[in-house]
Amino acid sequence: MGRQARLKRQHRCERVVRPSVQQIRQAWLGKRVAFDAGRGDGVQQGIVKQVMDDGSLLVECLPEYRGRVAAVALTPGYLDRLTLIDG
Repeated sequence: MGRQARLKRQHRCERVVRPSVQQIRQAWLGKRVAFDAGRGDGVQQGIVKQVMDDGSLLVECLPEYRGRVAAVALTPGYLDRLTLIDG
């Protein structure tokens, strides 16, 4: 197998399938979630208040979990850090 074929094959395996913005809205908007934004605050809980057109989420932190920030914006690459608390 040539170098180009190996690179192409490796690239194909690394490709991540991301959900569409509409799928993100249906799955997350208005839901209570737990997340770790990686800021040293640990696991926080909040409500997904807005899904932007690029798929970014605006999560408003619940008062009992509010640390240094009142809200966090997460890009689609951070969806794996969210855990749905209630359906």
